[in-house]
Amino acid sequence: MTTTKKNLTLILITVLLITSLSAVFTTRAASLPVTGAQAAPIAASAAASPAKGSLTATKVVAHGLFTYTVVQNGNSVPTGGSSVGQYAAAAKKKSIGLLAHNYLAGGSFASLKVGQLITVTFSDGSTKTYKVYSVQTYQATDPNDFSQPFINSNGKKVSARTVFNAAYKANQVTFQTCIAKNGYSSWGVLFVIAKEVP
Repeated sequence: MTTTKKNLTLILITVLLITSLSAVFTTRAASLPVTGAQAAPIAASAAASPAKGSLTATKVVAHGLFTYTVVQNGNSVPTGGSSVGQYAAAAKKKSIGLLAHNYLAGGSFASLKVGQLITVTFSDGSTKTYKVYSVQTYQATDPNDFSQPFINSNGKKVSARTVFNAAYKANQVTFQTCIAKNGYSSWGVLFVIAKEVP
């Protein structure tokens, strides 16, 4: 085998290896938490905690609707009805993601409408006020696997990573819960997104 052929073979093997590893990491990073009844319990871990310097919330109030304690539960969803979990993967993007099962606190997320005021209290005692500006829904192509693509409101199939990036952006609050429909508690996913009031 000539040197050129050896080099081409080595390059091809390297590209295939990088592509395979990228697919593995992309799948893991793009899996959204399942917030319906069939969600498998996930143990929170220190590795899944919000990054140092990220926003750490302790309480959220939707004026006239609800008040919940915010727990630091990594990327898993709290099992208590009076609390929501701060989504560690979103916190690493400087976004405040608040997770709850749709049969617990998440059931109240659907009552949030555009214009609703939200107040978040942080661990240092400070507060910020946000206003809801967007309500987004997606249908899961596989209600048991939120790493699979979703279908947006226009009927277009989009990847889980695209959904995550659209829902979780810096300096905003995003409420996430599942939509129960057609016999599935995780038929789809609801995002209610609020931006800080200047």
